[in-house]
Amino acid sequence: MDYWRVSRRMKITTITRKNKCPYCSHHIDAATHASDEAAKPKKGDFSVCIYCAGFLVYGKGMKLKRMPSKAWDELPQDLFDALLNTRKAIKNMIAERLLNPDN
Repeated sequence: MDYWRVSRRMKITTITRKNKCPYCSHHIDAATHASDEAAKPKKGDFSVCIYCAGFLVYGKGMKLKRMPSKAWDELPQDLFDALLNTRKAIKNMIAERLLNPDN
């Protein structure tokens, strides 16, 4: 799946509790579902930072935490694939911004 298809599908965004990414410290205050569904994250849901592509999980009080490595072993294959595809799309968008900063 190429990152442009993923990007076009990401369209329903929900404002969330303001967080800082534990990897890059960017402020995150919204969630977008990778399909056409509305994003309504809850404790235990996974996410990917739009700024650095770090794998995250919503914890107590909806605080974003680093996704524990043991969580990968418990993920269903479709969710595992979706997280990896989302990370790839974000990394491609980051690279595009770095290579073409005027766009």
